[in-house]
Amino acid sequence: MPEGVAGDATALLSRSLQFVEQYDALGKRLSQKALRARDQEENLRRDAVRAYERAIEHDAEDAYAHHYIAYNLDILGVDPDRVEREYVAARDLAPGHPWYHGRYVGFLVTRAWMKEARAAWDQALADLSIAAGSMQSALYEE
Repeated sequence: MPEGVAGDATALLSRSLQFVEQYDALGKRLSQKALRARDQEENLRRDAVRAYERAIEHDAEDAYAHHYIAYNLDILGVDPDRVEREYVAARDLAPGHPWYHGRYVGFLVTRAWMKEARAAWDQALADLSIAAGSMQSALYEE
């Protein structure tokens, strides 16, 4: 995606892009730009969330979009109930993806929801050992 195109999120989000991947790419670009533009971080992250929401409108099973909605809202420190729902949706849609498990467990720990974090960790170990083969479970335990 050309530099100038991703920079005008409002214009892009007002149109309908044809592919879920385009919305995912726009969300990623806006999230990355937020890291470098602290004075615009909140607006860029909110635009990233909107881009990922558009992706989900076209494909409700886009685990990547669910995960990064949660991630951006989590960084903003808003709507923890939705953050949790989105992390869980991503994890459930792609149980073999360790990043989705890890961010969800980290979210629970930072909220001091230790019982829930332990259960999520146990589920991660089960899901990842199935996805990676039982020999990998020791690696995740470490």
